[in-house]
Amino acid sequence: METQHYTASGLARAAGCSRKALQVYQAHGLLPRWEGAGPPSYDEDAFIQLRLIVSLRKAGLSLSQIRSFLGRRQGQPDGAPCAHHMLSEVDELVRQVSADIEQMSRVRAELLQTRELLASCGGCKKPVEACYQCADTGKLTTLTSAMMLSHRKRG
Repeated sequence: METQHYTASGLARAAGCSRKALQVYQAHGLLPRWEGAGPPSYDEDAFIQLRLIVSLRKAGLSLSQIRSFLGRRQGQPDGAPCAHHMLSEVDELVRQVSADIEQMSRVRAELLQTRELLASCGGCKKPVEACYQCADTGKLTTLTSAMMLSHRKRG
C-alpha cells in the first residue's frame, strides 16, 4: 500500500492550519523542515505530528509546552514515562480550561441579561442610565454599564 504524501499547503490544509503556521512550527523545531531536493513532500508521520501540534495549540498549549511534550514523547516506546510526566500538565490544562469556561459562562449570562434588557426597551429613546425601567429597577449589570459607557465614548 502506498503512503500518502503532501505538499506543504496540502499538509497544512489537511491538518487544519495555515501554511504560515506550518512554517512557524518548523521554525520552532516542532516539525522537521523539508530537507530533500525539489518541492517539499511530507509523509503521513508529518501529518500526524502536525495534527497533534494543531490540537495541542487549540487546547491552549504554548509552543514551548508543545516542544516539551513532543520531546518527552520521542524515544518512549511504551509511552509510560511520557504519560507520567504529562499527567500534571494535562491536569493544569484541565483547570485552566475549566476556569475559562466558568468565566465565559458568567460573561454569557450577563450578555443574555443585557440582551433581554435592551430588547425590553425597544422604542425607548432615553439613555439607559436615565430610563426608569432600566436604572431604577437595578437591571443594569456591570457589563451593560460598561457597554453603554463605551458606546457613548465612541459615539
